[in-house]
Amino acid sequence: MFLGITNAQNLIPNPGYEERQKDGTPKYWTQPKGDFYHYEHQMVDTNGVEISNYLHGLCTIMPLPSEYLCVKLKKPVVAGKTYHFKVKTYVKDESWNRIEKLGHFELAVLPYYEKVTPIRIRIKATPLAQFAIDSNPERERPFWQYHHLTFTANSSGDYLYLGRFHTDSTYSLYDSLVSIKERMIKERDAQIIHLRDSFSKLKVDIPDLGDSKKAIKKQKQLMFNFVNSAKKELNLMILEVQNNTNNLLDSVNQIYLDPFYFHVRLYYDDLCLAEVRNDNTCDCRDTMYVYKPKFEIGKTYALRNINFDLDKYVLLPQSYVELDNLLSIMREYPKMVIKIMGHTDSQNSDAYNITLSNNRAMACVKYLIKHGINAKRLSWQGYGERIPITTNETEEGKAANRRVEFMVLKVE
Repeated sequence: MFLGITNAQNLIPNPGYEERQKDGTPKYWTQPKGDFYHYEHQMVDTNGVEISNYLHGLCTIMPLPSEYLCVKLKKPVVAGKTYHFKVKTYVKDESWNRIEKLGHFELAVLPYYEKVTPIRIRIKATPLAQFAIDSNPERERPFWQYHHLTFTANSSGDYLYLGRFHTDSTYSLYDSLVSIKERMIKERDAQIIHLRDSFSKLKVDIPDLGDSKKAIKKQKQLMFNFVNSAKKELNLMILEVQNNTNNLLDSVNQIYLDPFYFHVRLYYDDLCLAEVRNDNTCDCRDTMYVYKPKFEIGKTYALRNINFDLDKYVLLPQSYVELDNLLSIMREYPKMVIKIMGHTDSQNSDAYNITLSNNRAMACVKYLIKHGINAKRLSWQGYGERIPITTNETEEGKAANRRVEFMVLKVE
């Protein structure tokens, strides 16, 4: 493998996070190291196979103080100019309802630099643009999602921020929620203190039974029964207060937090921000790291972003990026011969899965042929559920087993 760099056009330094500082963190990039910090040197699938290396992530719990990524641009963004932004994202979460709440992420530029502190802080900014996260549960989950958008900058600034930037009204709503919850907790604690004080002042009249051992023993038993009964009654009353308060807190959380709350880990890689030229072109490959891989005969390589609707075999548009990458490889190695292989999870019958996976592999081959690859260099086969790479007992395992791969049959 070799590395090449072209003339600079991308305003984002170290756009793929490969350049690292002495402590191993990505050069030029800043992220508050609070509860979560997700710079990954390598990510592997459930079978231990490397999926990607050098990627950065945000673990977002909203609308708490925002976790964000920040980098100083090579050249400031200028208000009124048109720019193109490109990024790859991966959502690492199996809960669709949380991903659906995620919805989108935003980028902003600011003319100043927020000093990094150990605690996450709120970044108030007007987003330059936002990109949507595919959260359709009816589709097979893609590994990488590719985002391309063109926008006119609404503000100038030297620093690019990635995150979620809520409005002042949202933060005010959240702050009022915190205030309400703090008041409820104070009222609960005050009630419990009052109950304990009240029970501590209770008195019991013990009859004078004399000073014989039997009488004293009976008096002690009466006192023990009273104290034990009072403790049980007190504990029940305290538990009732706590339960009532917890129910109220849950109601407040549901009313105020439900529209905003999610807890999703989102990873980024291969970012580009470049000014659109006068001829409306923009080359986001500039300053991106370009790798020329070595391929081995008989080895299988994953195509991890080939997507279809549920139980369908028509390629979705987000698949084109990955297939275009394969096109580039086939053109770079004009004598390479490959076999496209489709796989499914264990749902449905074996015959159905064989047919579905075969049709999906064939759809990829047709795409390559349509774009100029000689059909003699291509073959395909569907294996259905017969070659899993992990368990089919979990949703995560099923998602990993639903895949498209290619095997190198010949290369020079």
